[in-house]
Amino acid sequence: MYLELVAKLLDTERKYQTMSRRTGIYKALQACFETSALAKVPAIQRAETIRDLKIAEETGDVETFQTAWATLKYGQVPPSSEEE
Repeated sequence: MYLELVAKLLDTERKYQTMSRRTGIYKALQACFETSALAKVPAIQRAETIRDLKIAEETGDVETFQTAWATLKYGQVPPSSEEE
């Protein structure tokens, strides 16, 4: 998320660098912040999932690791094999 924002900001600045008048640069920079920022709740959930992933990796808990990875990658929890 952070690197994505930095890349967008640098790209926007690069686009406006050669212009003699930088009309619209502030709107373009604001758009970078708006599109790269997550709302507070999803950002917290993502941080918690990353924390769970690291803890599961350290402890060797495969099931928790798989669940956290699926949540992080796909945004959903995979169905458990026990439910079938």
